[in-house]
Amino acid sequence: MRNTTSVGLVCAGLASTVIYAIPGIPEPPVTLFGRIVLNQDYVREGDDVLVRAVVPGGSQSRVVGEYHMRSDQDHQHGDNAAAGDHYVLRIELEHLFAGCEPSSNKVHLGGATNEVVNVLVRQGQGGTETRVFSLEVSQRGAIFRRNLVVGFPDLDADGTSDLRDFAVFQRCFTGGSGSVTAPGCAPADADNDNHVDLDDFAKFSRLWDDGQ
Repeated sequence: MRNTTSVGLVCAGLASTVIYAIPGIPEPPVTLFGRIVLNQDYVREGDDVLVRAVVPGGSQSRVVGEYHMRSDQDHQHGDNAAAGDHYVLRIELEHLFAGCEPSSNKVHLGGATNEVVNVLVRQGQGGTETRVFSLEVSQRGAIFRRNLVVGFPDLDADGTSDLRDFAVFQRCFTGGSGSVTAPGCAPADADNDNHVDLDDFAKFSRLWDDGQ
C-alpha cells in the first residue's frame, strides 16, 4: 500500500473529496496570469520586465516562481512565447513530509499555517523591485487571472485597478479649471498638470481593468 497523507484540502465543488499528497509525486502549481501595467502603459512581450513570487523571510526568503517578459533565449518573447503580452507565473508547491528536506524553491504545504507569497515586479536588470500584492497559498492547482498594476491607475495602491480606484478618480475629478488639493488625489493626476481632467480619464479608462 502506498504511503499517502491527507493535507486537509477539499476540491472546490466536491466537498466530500479529500486531496491526498503522495511522496515523490509533484504537487500541481498555483498559476497566475494576466497583463502588467507599468509606467502608465501595458508591458508587452520583449520588454525587460521580471515577475517573481517570493516567500518572505529576510535572509531566508525563497523565490518560488519567476516569469521574464523578455526571455534569455529569445529577447523578442517572454518565457512562454504563446502567452504573448501576458505573464504566466507558476508558483511551485511541495508538501512537507517527516524526514524529507524541504526544497528552497517551493511553497511548503502542510505546515501549521499557510505560507504567504509576495508577487514582485521589476523593470530592467538594476531596477527597483515593487511588491504588487500578496497571496496566501491554501490550495494547490489553482489558476487566477490577475493583472499587476504598478502606479496609475492603481489609485489606492493595492496592486490592481478596480471599482475602488474608479471611486477615487470620481471623487478627485476637478475638470480643466480646478486644481488637485483634496487628500489622496495626487495619484489621479496622471500627467502632473495639477488637474484631474478628461486627459487623465482617457488614460484611466484605457488601463482600468475592473480588478481582473
